[in-house]
Amino acid sequence: ASEEGIISFDQFLLENAVSLGADFIRQRVNEVRWPDAPGDQVGLNLMDGSELDVDLVVGAFGVNTNLRKKFMLGYSPPSTWVACRAEMPVDHEFIRRTLGSNIHVFALGGKGIQFVALTPKGNFITLTAIGPSVKMTDLEEALLRPEFRPYLPRDWKISCHCHPHFPVTAADMPYRDRGLLVGDACQARYLKNGIESAYFTALFAAKTCLNIGIGRDELA
Repeated sequence: ASEEGIISFDQFLLENAVSLGADFIRQRVNEVRWPDAPGDQVGLNLMDGSELDVDLVVGAFGVNTNLRKKFMLGYSPPSTWVACRAEMPVDHEFIRRTLGSNIHVFALGGKGIQFVALTPKGNFITLTAIGPSVKMTDLEEALLRPEFRPYLPRDWKISCHCHPHFPVTAADMPYRDRGLLVGDACQARYLKNGIESAYFTALFAAKTCLNIGIGRDELA
């Protein structure tokens, strides 16, 4: 949480889950030991040397981690594009006058960048450029176009940037006995309705686990 009381969406979801009775264990999982028999529990080896036996393991770690390549046998991660995300420091009053509290999306129609989103966040504008493989120089060049001038300060500068992967296809075999993947690692339609599609994937998974079963056939 920041001084302004702003928290990330992930933190918001975590705090709500804990408020509803979930236990949050701040531990890295070193190994997932999948059972040989469907009726046996899954073993988790934690960093502090302790172990947990659980009924079900859900992977919700996205596509920007090596976990996706070794989580469970038979699983194939989604194909990804590489976006460019940058932070631009600006005066809070400037944001109020230009962007307000709205995300602004610019459809550029080019091969390199399909669209750029400007998201107001306190004293920063988060810029997200979406395309098959967007470089920082591509974003900087796009921001020089006249349609961006009313929404950026004249002497704008980028304070930091990164190149996250995001899924553009569905995963193959995101389930097994007592194990499944949700969200980005399963299927999230980032070019259409990313958060909504990830939410429905998790919702269908939860309903299946609670009302039908946690075996491979049920999760399929």
